[in-house]
Amino acid sequence: MGAAIFAFGALILCLAGYGVVRPEDFKALLRGWNPRTRYGVAVGVRVLMGGVFVAGADATPFPLTLRVLGWIALVAAAVLAFLGPNRVDAMFGWWGTQSSGFLRGWCLLGIAFGAFLIWAGLAPAS
Repeated sequence: MGAAIFAFGALILCLAGYGVVRPEDFKALLRGWNPRTRYGVAVGVRVLMGGVFVAGADATPFPLTLRVLGWIALVAAAVLAFLGPNRVDAMFGWWGTQSSGFLRGWCLLGIAFGAFLIWAGLAPAS
């Protein structure tokens, strides 16, 4: 499971890095998706990530942190599923109207989160 946590970290780090370097292109990339696809990916990724974090938490040096993050992701997936595609797309639309600096700031947090996941996925459990 450590490899799956590492993979999520690497993916998040790469996407967030792209968002820091090219925020307008990052927004355009996501804007190009069909709203239903964005909705499905938003819910599905959170379910998958939450499940991986909860199941793989004990294989990391941060089991409590990963377990809590996993449950947060699963609750977020349930909330998004409850809200439905139209409301989720409206939230995405709001993010799309934010400045490049705002997006870069959030992406910097994403880089830190991705780096943490890489570290957690690579480090042996204590």
